[in-house]
Amino acid sequence: MFFYFLFLLLGLLAFLFTTYVLAKDDMLFVRKNVSLDELFTLTFLSVGVGLFFSRIFFVIFNFKAVYLNPLVFLLVFYYPGLSFPGGLLAGSAFVLLYARGKKMPLSHVVDFLGLGLLCAVPFGYIATLFLERFSPFQHLFLPILIWLLFGLAVGLLLPRVLSRELKSGTLGASSILVVSFINFLTSILDSINAGVFSVSSADIISLVTFLFSLVFFIKQEYILAKVKK
Repeated sequence: MFFYFLFLLLGLLAFLFTTYVLAKDDMLFVRKNVSLDELFTLTFLSVGVGLFFSRIFFVIFNFKAVYLNPLVFLLVFYYPGLSFPGGLLAGSAFVLLYARGKKMPLSHVVDFLGLGLLCAVPFGYIATLFLERFSPFQHLFLPILIWLLFGLAVGLLLPRVLSRELKSGTLGASSILVVSFINFLTSILDSINAGVFSVSSADIISLVTFLFSLVFFIKQEYILAKVKK
């Protein structure tokens, strides 16, 4: 259990560090008077909201009377259980609402936080190795694949976003699209391997997040197409 939470912590640090490195010298944030402190306030709040709702969704999907005890609900170390799809959906929704409310450049924020998410998610897959049997697909192939996609996004796509060849926001939306789709696909494959095909409540949440980010992606591309005309 110790190593499970250790890798979750490493994922959190990777998310924060990636966001910091990519955003610290960004000129749009400078022009919009968005400081790193403001960005990291949003980042930490979104992480907190995501963790809280990931716990709530886990309790809803795996309800036991013992979770009605506030101490049991809060003591994740002793009574583990988090729903990543639920946390991702809640955290993403919070980022949109908070950034709009604070008049931050939403699309730019989504790009940097989305890339941070893409860097962090593999640690979550590795962490589950300490809770279940080793799966080459889930514990080895998927982390490598997602990190390769992260490298591709930062090395090839982010410069095009910063030079305005690509609409800002599409990169972050794509990151959430990839993560939610992989999470949905992995869950479905696990159910098939278990011999019983089923779609769980968590799978529906992943699908909602996928559609949510897809709409945002299409909207950004539509805006870019209108600008080019």
